Amino acid sequence: MKQLTIFLVCCLLNVSAFAQTNYEKDLISSINALSEQIDNHPNVEDFYVKRSEAIFLLNAIKPWQTWVAFTLADAISDVNNALRLNPDDASLYSLRAEYKRDIHLDLRGAISDMKTAIELQPDNPQWYFQRASYRKLIYGCVDYKQCADMDDKRCMELMREVCVKEEPLIQ
Repeated sequence: MKQLTIFLVCCLLNVSAFAQTNYEKDLISSINALSEQIDNHPNVEDFYVKRSEAIFLLNAIKPWQTWVAFTLADAISDVNNALRLNPDDASLYSLRAEYKRDIHLDLRGAISDMKTAIELQPDNPQWYFQRASYRKLIYGCVDYKQCADMDDKRCMELMREVCVKEEPLIQ
């Protein structure tokens, strides 16, 4: 019975790896097709947005692979291009803020983008909620640092995972 269980687990892992490989191929095909559309129609905002989302997903499933042809910086670049075409679209600032937060842990940049989204659509509660979640991360780092200074291993780990490294903490 134990051998059958091990065999089934191995089969499931192989199927999962195969499905993920096909998913990766589909994402790469989508990125390439969208790149061709952008080459042919450089003024269509939606092509940049969709390509940025595909690039983000591709990097999310294989974050440890540095050889990926499409980098997370490319995702932000595509959103920047979409913003160049439509600078008054608050959802684009929100998308870029998500990427800044998830990709670079650029929380201050993410908050700045959310400030712009709020200026463009002050009646949208989602923008306030999103900005609040980023602010919580920054201000939470002050407490994580205090706790880590007391040699608490949990706080040290959270500081490494969550907190902005290059910039001073907000007091």
